[in-house]
Amino acid sequence: MIDPVVHDSDPDASAAPHVVWSASDLVRAARCEFATVRRLDEVLGRAPRLAAEADDMLERAARLGDAHESRVLARYVDRRDPAGLLTARGSDDVAGAAGRVVTVAAEAARGAGGRRERLEQAHGLTLALLEEGAAVVHQASFFDGEFHGLADFIVRSGEGADAIFTVVDAKLARSAKVDALLQLGAYADQLEAAGFPVAPEARLVLGTGAETSHRLADLLPVFRERRVRLRSLIAERVADAAPVAWGDPRYSACGACDHCTAEVVANDDVLQVAGMRRTQRDRLRAAGITTMTELARATRGPRDMSAATFEKLRRQAAMQTGLAVVDGTVVWTERDADGQEVEQQRSWTVVDPGAVERLPAPSPGDIFFDFEGDPLWTDAAGQDWGLDYLFGLVERPTEPGSRAPFHAFWAHDLTQERAALVAFVDYVTERRRRYPDLHVYHYAPYEKTHLVSIAARHGVYEEEVDDLLREGVLVDLYATVRESVRISTGSYSIKKLEPLYMGEHLRSGDVTDAAASIVAYATYGEARDSGDEARADELLAGIRDYNRYDCDSTLVLLEWLRWAAERAGGAATGGAFRPDPYLGLDPHVLGVPAGAAGAVPDGSDDSTDDRSAALTDARAAVLAVEGRVREIVGEDRAARSADEDALALLGAAAGYYAREDKAAWREHFARLVDPVDEWPGSDNFVVESARPLTGWSKPPRARTLRRTVELRGRLDAGREVREGEGRTALYDAPWPSAAKDSVDGHRAAIDGLTVESTSRDGDVHVLVVQEKAPRASTGGTSCRWLSFRGPR
Repeated sequence: MIDPVVHDSDPDASAAPHVVWSASDLVRAARCEFATVRRLDEVLGRAPRLAAEADDMLERAARLGDAHESRVLARYVDRRDPAGLLTARGSDDVAGAAGRVVTVAAEAARGAGGRRERLEQAHGLTLALLEEGAAVVHQASFFDGEFHGLADFIVRSGEGADAIFTVVDAKLARSAKVDALLQLGAYADQLEAAGFPVAPEARLVLGTGAETSHRLADLLPVFRERRVRLRSLIAERVADAAPVAWGDPRYSACGACDHCTAEVVANDDVLQVAGMRRTQRDRLRAAGITTMTELARATRGPRDMSAATFEKLRRQAAMQTGLAVVDGTVVWTERDADGQEVEQQRSWTVVDPGAVERLPAPSPGDIFFDFEGDPLWTDAAGQDWGLDYLFGLVERPTEPGSRAPFHAFWAHDLTQERAALVAFVDYVTERRRRYPDLHVYHYAPYEKTHLVSIAARHGVYEEEVDDLLREGVLVDLYATVRESVRISTGSYSIKKLEPLYMGEHLRSGDVTDAAASIVAYATYGEARDSGDEARADELLAGIRDYNRYDCDSTLVLLEWLRWAAERAGGAATGGAFRPDPYLGLDPHVLGVPAGAAGAVPDGSDDSTDDRSAALTDARAAVLAVEGRVREIVGEDRAARSADEDALALLGAAAGYYAREDKAAWREHFARLVDPVDEWPGSDNFVVESARPLTGWSKPPRARTLRRTVELRGRLDAGREVREGEGRTALYDAPWPSAAKDSVDGHRAAIDGLTVESTSRDGDVHVLVVQEKAPRASTGGTSCRWLSFRGPR
């Protein structure tokens, strides 16, 4: 809330503004200094205010945060104030505050007098309530002449000279964030400055109901360091008459917030380039390449950037600036914010047809799958967060021109989420019996990661889901798109690709993106709970239509990729690509007819978990324990007793080690499939050049051939390598015959590479490693990447 306030007592209207800042401003400055100083320029009248677009998700999160804070307040009232909540609006309410839970009314800072005077009055009221002996002060208002903040709760412990005060904030997050810790430090600093004894630890009440404690000895030094920096920013901006310029070296910029995004576009910044990292931007700028157009026209990259990386970024920049030779361009019209039709165009070019050719052969059993999930959903107790409320899929049409069958598996609570997972996996398993060569296509990693997390959450079908991943049944078309085509936009989301292949069937309706789907589902819940069945059904139909469109889009994208790859190779015949044969639709018609959705689980689960015949005895024993525990404790955590909670923890522990090992293996297999810039984790070494130092030989008593290789490249930021570490080497095709690939992988790996020495050549890391050749395999390329995490 950076706000310039002229001293109310100063009759000179030309006096320099006195800037008041809040804990939120401190947090904003820590995230992005440019946004902070640009916001200050706006309130000082030096720059036009950035128009804030409505964000339904943020508004919903804010409402949920307010509701969470209200629940915490209600608990304090129940525990510490039998008389009920006292609202303090002014000094007349102080006398009765001893031992009470008191909320400082918002109007306390909006009363008579100038703004500065009102802030001082609210601050004085807060201190008076604490001195009077209030047990808890809610919305405690602080103002020291420059800082203004509202602490959620100041909680008193002890009486008289033994009283101490604890800062407590309610945060909707499921874990403590740096932002929240800075705020705790700010309020504790205010209490100390006012002379109140402060507890050595501050607390957060998280959205899960859990409380976390944080030492002020750790928080206050960081807060005070950030305060010094914010004061410096404010002083510079007040003294400087000109607005801050984009790229001002005095201020760091995140490059992603609304203020930065506006400047990135206005200045043609290289950050517009799809896949551009901040570190890469820094290297380009140091080499004098600051705009996307300059990058598109550049002939030489920075010395500290590999030629391959530079060329990939340069070609993407050329696509986005219209300077590249392309395979095709699509033109369409869409309505802007004012309702006016605007012509748009998007181009594409195929850069690696092989990535498409490596996709599985089409099967009549293929499935196209998409989740809808709400990360802010909570159960009745507020303990469990997140719900995947719709598992949607379409099957491949049975004959050309027919409408693809659609199935929707709904889940409106955690019990139904488990049932939906079971129903979905059973459906896929049964369909694989009929079509052993089928694959489940999706776009982006969400479907894979959430199938895994849902199975782990409910302790059901974990092995079956792992089998789908291991056997390459799930195919992520995002990875294929990133490897195979280049498009003329800075995003490769499926929404940005659809103009290339959906023709007349571009999205329309009330639900057109994932955020709108989540908000619509939350509104559905409210309508359902209020008894408005007609509105609830209407909202669910809109979500179903949106999900079906995503599934249809994935199907058509796959066919367009094959068409584009054949066209690039000169094998395609006929005219422009048409989606109609794959959708079974007439032009201008899209949507799900009433009753077209598949069966909807009702929350019951008639499936059996008796799958031990196909598993090891040890795994079968674990399943038996987990199944028996689940029968006793159920899925509703809010309804469990303390003994049932303890039993649930014991049941979850039965498969703990196997479950923990899977995460590393999933990351490993993701590296074999995904584009390098999408790899999970941050412990990777990208090899830019390799030079053998010795030939292959077999040392005494060794069982395999070995050689020493010098690898030059770059480590992820913050990563260090120690001599003697054993690592996994990843190879491009053609890889050594002994390397292990995966069913759907584009790379292969050999474990057991050892780092012998490390050094630096400027910004380049130099590793000398010992490379093994299992089973005397010495063919193939040198390794391209080292993985410093994953299976050992």
